[in-house]
Parts: sequence; structure tokens; C-alpha cells
Amino acid sequence: MFITGRRAGVPVAIVLIVIMLLILSIYAIFLFNSRAGKTTLDFGNYIYINDLYRDVEALNFNLEKALDFALESGNFESEFNSRVELLKKEYNFEILSKSVDFSSNSYEAELEVFITAKEEGFEAEYTYEKTFINK
Repeated sequence: MFITGRRAGVPVAIVLIVIMLLILSIYAIFLFNSRAGKTTLDFGNYIYINDLYRDVEALNFNLEKALDFALESGNFESEFNSRVELLKKEYNFEILSKSVDFSSNSYEAELEVFITAKEEGFEAEYTYEKTFINK
């Protein structure tokens, strides 16, 4: 069956396919736009969790530097505690348990660290144990 009035007729099936594709495309665009707000909220939580893990890695690095600096200073315990207090102002963390064994040129420290992240209604807590060894 062809649409008349033209020299080369267009089959009705092709016209129906084009109309159905237009309807399907409009429906898909409407569906994506109606769910766009929910998707961005979910991605926001992943960004905060990623920030928390980034802070944990930076904290590990800075704790190891504090241990190294305290070992070089000679007064290990007080120097390490003062460095940790400076880090607490930068990162929101707490040392739950601490076991530090040191000699004149090496240390082995086992720390249990509790770190939290609070931003825009999102709160995450993370507790981990880390062993630092310098021999």
C-alpha cells in the first residue's frame, strides 16, 4: 500500500515506523529528565565517600611523616603527640588505640584511627587499623 499523490510512493509501514520512533524518543527524553535529580543525589554520596578515602590516604601519609620526624627529633613520644594534635585540626579524626615501639633508629607503630566526614547532610564514619614500620 502506497500513499498516493507522489511519483515515488512511500510505504505506510515506513511512515508508521518513523512516527513510532519519534514517540519513543520523546518518551525516553521525558523519562531521563524526570529522573535526573535523583541520579545526581546518588553521585553526590559517592563523591563524599571518595573524599573520605582521599583524606584517609593523606592522613596515613602525614602520620608516617609525623612518626619519621618524631624519630629524628629524639623526643619521640611528645613530638609525635604534638604532630598528631596539629593533624587533628586539619582532618577530623581520633586515634582510638596506639601502640608504638621505638628504638634509636626505627619504630613500629600500630594505630587504630576513627575518621568522620560531614558535609551537606552526608555523614560517613570509617575506622581502620594501620601499622607503620620503619627499620
